[in-house]
Amino acid sequence: MNSIAMIIPHYNDVTRLKQFLASLDEGFFKQIIIVDDASESSELKRLQECVKGFHNLPITLHVQPVQRGAGAARNQGLETVNTDFVIFVDSDDRFTSNYQEVITHAMNFDVDVVYVSPTSHTPSQELGSRHRLYQKLVRGFLQSQNSVSEAKLSTHFFIPTSKVIKTSLIQRHQLRFDEIMVSNDVMFSLSVGLYAQKIEAIDTPFYSILAHDSGLTKLKDRESVLTRVNVFIRFVSAIREHYDSEIVKNLKMRGDHFVRLGLKSGGLVFAKEIKSLLDLNHIEVSRLRLLIKTKHWI
Repeated sequence: MNSIAMIIPHYNDVTRLKQFLASLDEGFFKQIIIVDDASESSELKRLQECVKGFHNLPITLHVQPVQRGAGAARNQGLETVNTDFVIFVDSDDRFTSNYQEVITHAMNFDVDVVYVSPTSHTPSQELGSRHRLYQKLVRGFLQSQNSVSEAKLSTHFFIPTSKVIKTSLIQRHQLRFDEIMVSNDVMFSLSVGLYAQKIEAIDTPFYSILAHDSGLTKLKDRESVLTRVNVFIRFVSAIREHYDSEIVKNLKMRGDHFVRLGLKSGGLVFAKEIKSLLDLNHIEVSRLRLLIKTKHWI
C-alpha cells in the first residue's frame, strides 16, 4: 500500500493549525511533519501543547531557531520524509471532507505528480477566488491533453499545495525550495513539472486555500518586488531551455504584472527600473497595456 507524508510550515498560527489537525482521521498519513519558522515564544509553547494533544496522529515537530521563511521550513521537512508520496499544506488552509478518497485516487496513478483542482474559502467561510487559475489549468489539461495544455499545467500551477508528488521524483533530482521570503515555491513547483516524466490531473478538490489579504504573499515593498522579478526571470529562462519556441509562445509569459507592482510599491522610477530589467532578459512588456491600466507611459 502506498504511503504519504504531509509537510506543514508554521508561523504564529496555532489556532487554525489546531482546527486543521482536528479534521484529520487517524491512520491515513504515515508522517505529518510540522516545521515551525521561529514563532514567538508564546505561540511556540501553544504549538508544542497542541502537538501533544494530537498523540493519535504521527506528528513530528521541528523548530527553526531563526525565521527563514516557508521555503526553508519545507526543505527541513523534506529531509525526514520516508514515504512514497508527499503533499504540502499551509497551516491556514484546510482539506475537503473527501480528502482521503481524492488523495488515494491520485496515488493510484502511475505518474510522478498529480495536479488536483483546489477550491478556496474566505475567512467568513464563503467561496473564494484564489483557486480559479489552478482549476482552469486542470480543466484545460483534462479537456485537451495536448502538449500546450500539459505545459501550461506543468509550469503555471505555481503553488506547491493541491498536488500529490512522488517522493522519488524530489529525491532523484534533489528538488528544494528557494530559501527566500517571497516566491520561494515558484521554482520548486516549476521543477516538479519539468522533471516529471508523466503527469495526471483530477478535477475534484481535496484542498481549500484560504483567500485573505494578509501574509507574505501580499508584500509589495521594493525588496520583495525585486525578489519576485528575479524569480520570474529564472522561471522564464528555465521554461525557454525546456520547451520549443512554439510552446513558449503559447505560455504567454509577460512581465506587465511586475511593472505594475513596481509602480505601486516604488513609483514611476522603480517601475521603469523593473521594465529595463525585464527588457534585458527579453521578457515582453506591453507599454500600451500598462498605459491603459496605469495611465503612465512606462
